[in-house]
Amino acid sequence: MAKNDFIPPQDPNYLAWHDQFKTGVLAQAATFGLVAADTTPITNDNTDFHTKITNLNSTQATKIQLEQLLWGLFSGILSK
Repeated sequence: MAKNDFIPPQDPNYLAWHDQFKTGVLAQAATFGLVAADTTPITNDNTDFHTKITNLNSTQATKIQLEQLLWGLFSGILSK
């Protein structure tokens, strides 16, 4: 049976996976002879991904608010 790697396709699941990956790498770094230069990119990627997801969620929330505002305006115009 072929072995499949598991990297989740959805952002929330991937974010949780990457958090665990970062934690595991940092916890085991010395065991595998990794130094800060090896682990820093993983930490930076994790921070960057968190920032991007936060920005995405904020943008989606703004979009929903705008859609609700526009529907309210159009409903008022159409009901006249």
